[in-house]
Amino acid sequence: MPISVNKAVRTAESRSLWMSERNAIKDAAFEAYVALFKAGLVNDNLLPLLGYDAATNELRASPLETRASIMIVEEQLK
Repeated sequence: MPISVNKAVRTAESRSLWMSERNAIKDAAFEAYVALFKAGLVNDNLLPLLGYDAATNELRASPLETRASIMIVEEQLK
């Protein structure tokens, strides 16, 4: 995690012993998210909280994309 996050939240360990490293990594990642949630750095959907500054407000206020998602194009020649 970034160095700007409190040191107590930056490190996470698995709560129990696992037979595979893969499951231990999953458990440690879950514990990291729990620590971030308790620290108030993620919301109920485990998404990072955005600060309220001019740049964030501008992004939230920008209109949705109005162009078509699929465009008809001419065949590309080699």
